[in-house]
Parts: sequence; C-alpha cells; structure tokens
Amino acid sequence: MPIQTDLDMSSSLNPSLLKYDPKALFDKMKWPVVTYGVVAAVYVALIPGKWIWFSWHPLMMMISFFILSSFAAMYKKIGGYENTKLHGY
Repeated sequence: MPIQTDLDMSSSLNPSLLKYDPKALFDKMKWPVVTYGVVAAVYVALIPGKWIWFSWHPLMMMISFFILSSFAAMYKKIGGYENTKLHGY
C-alpha cells in the first residue's frame, strides 16, 4: 500500500490552535513555575530533616535549573530573534 504524503491537515485544525500569544502564555505560566520551583526546592532542601549547610545546594540548583531556565525559554519566545541575539551579548 503506497503512503499518501499530500494530506492537507489545515482544514481539520481549529485556527485558534494554530496561533498563540507568547506574552499571554508567559503571564499564565509565570506564577505556577515560581510556586512549583520554590515548593520543590524547599522540599528537596529539607529532606535531611533539618536545614544544614548543604541544603543551600539543592535549593539554589532547583531555582536556577527550573525557574530561571523556564523563564529564559518563555522570554525568548516573547521576543524571538531579537531576544536571541541580545542573549549573546
């Protein structure tokens, strides 16, 4: 059976699904990302049962790898090429 490659899927998709506003997405996701990042970071930091010197490590790693990288990806989507080039400086 030959594979048909000329399918037109655009007529079956909802046009509102094809467009999205990156700024609106950032505004919706900002506080859930911060909340999850802080709660998870505090949880991981307090796994030993009390705050110890090493607790700073998982706390800061969770903030940097989850919250800051999520914000960076969303911020890049808002500005596109211009934000990508600005990031290099």
